[in-house]
Amino acid sequence: MGNALSSETSLPKRADWLTALDNMLPYSLALVLISSFLWFIYLIVIRQPPDLDLLKTMSAIFLGPIGTILGFYFGHRPAEKLEQRVQELIKVNGGMLRELEQRKNELQAKTEVATERIERAVADKESALSQLEKLRNQVERLRK
Repeated sequence: MGNALSSETSLPKRADWLTALDNMLPYSLALVLISSFLWFIYLIVIRQPPDLDLLKTMSAIFLGPIGTILGFYFGHRPAEKLEQRVQELIKVNGGMLRELEQRKNELQAKTEVATERIERAVADKESALSQLEKLRNQVERLRK
């Protein structure tokens, strides 16, 4: 029976389009900023070629944000690739760890069997030595 005052709360799942929007938003903003910069540069060069001060001013205004965007884009991609590589290595190492644990268990079982055999062999040897000592004592008694 479900309790109306259950302590478990389920968070609503985000729609796929919201997740896609979150993923595309930085790239969209970068595209808008860079395209507007290129449009302004085009307008300045075409309409007012002798006015290089305006070109310098516009370039200075847009240079910081464009540098930030390029830094984000080229800095973000290697980090994603590095994260993927780390995840792959974790999976590979997990498989290798399971394999090594299985081998360890097999070797432990073989070691236990070998130890039991050695202990039996030692016990058999001691028993045989004891029997030989008894036989030797009996032979010596018979000689006397």
